Amino acid sequence: MSALPLEAPIEHLRHLEVERLSALKQWPYDYHEDDRGVLLSDRIRKYSEEFDLISPFDPEYLRPAVYDLRVGSNYSIRGERKALNEGMSFEIAPYQVAIIEIFETLNLPRFLVGRWNIRVKHAYKGLLWVGGAQVDPGFLGRLCCPIYNLSTKPV
Repeated sequence: MSALPLEAPIEHLRHLEVERLSALKQWPYDYHEDDRGVLLSDRIRKYSEEFDLISPFDPEYLRPAVYDLRVGSNYSIRGERKALNEGMSFEIAPYQVAIIEIFETLNLPRFLVGRWNIRVKHAYKGLLWVGGAQVDPGFLGRLCCPIYNLSTKPV
């Protein structure tokens, strides 16, 4: 996936995103009786393969009842939007905030709620994720999250 051009008008970017999301598969209105509570990895895989629950889906990031979302190609620091190509990294200075877009597109049905948070290994480095832990039923798109560096060192 490549980053969107930084100079593109917001209306054009919005149009491209609506087109991209409209191409995802539609969920049925009913659901499997086993899908109450937390989805285990086999159901996450099945729904991702059949209905683009997580797209692109890579089994490497699947764990029991968890899928590890990845950093996407766009982020911003101090309100300045920046591109992040594959293999690149960026630094969050001490006491600074970065808004990070995830790589995957989510396509949640109306009968599932998603939960997300920062990995503990990143919290130990001083990063704090501030956002709602719930992804609402029917959410369609990429999530963005503010990450605060509360440490005295760049991360």
